[in-house]
Amino acid sequence: YNNKVIVAEHQGFLVVYEAPINVSVGNEIITFLKEQFDNKPIQYCFLSHHHPDHAGAISAFANINSKIVTTKGNVLYFNKLSAGIHTLSDSSFYPLKNKIDYIIIDSLGSETFFKKSLTPVVVYESGITTDHVNEFLYFYFPKQKTLFVGDLVIFPKEGIRDQKKRALSVYNIIKSKKLKVDRIYTGWPLKDQKEYGTMADLENALLKHYPGLK
Repeated sequence: YNNKVIVAEHQGFLVVYEAPINVSVGNEIITFLKEQFDNKPIQYCFLSHHHPDHAGAISAFANINSKIVTTKGNVLYFNKLSAGIHTLSDSSFYPLKNKIDYIIIDSLGSETFFKKSLTPVVVYESGITTDHVNEFLYFYFPKQKTLFVGDLVIFPKEGIRDQKKRALSVYNIIKSKKLKVDRIYTGWPLKDQKEYGTMADLENALLKHYPGLK
């Protein structure tokens, strides 16, 4: 589907970062993970922002009682999305009977989850800096020195793609929070992209428009 998610395995449960496309795709992801991880429950679903290619499958995860980590401005939209009937090619998805269990990250705030695990994550909100959406969550895995940034930057397999404010927001949060980052993963796109980018890749993508970075 030209999108990817990150899955973290914890003791007794899974965490999924991003819920792309629609309910049908979300159900595919859930079924696949049940098979791969011996039916471990998906207890959390973290969403970078509200666009369908990153959050369109929220209902699928809410329907299995995953906690949804998002921002305050998305709640009304997500509630409306989850309350509707989704007609699919061969079945229908009906509205949730229970309220979605939200965990809200405040504007320009941060929160650390799973501190005692092998994959703790620090969630930063900084949508105002992205030139993309008003609310946006970055996911930083300190032990893995990995940052997951949705669709704010791209890393082509061939050549350098000159980029502006979206990619600059990634650079700025790394520098402002003094993050140690070896790998920058994106949720979109997949086609003709590297598996992940590095700080050098990010800097090279920005140098044409922001020559003062180096």
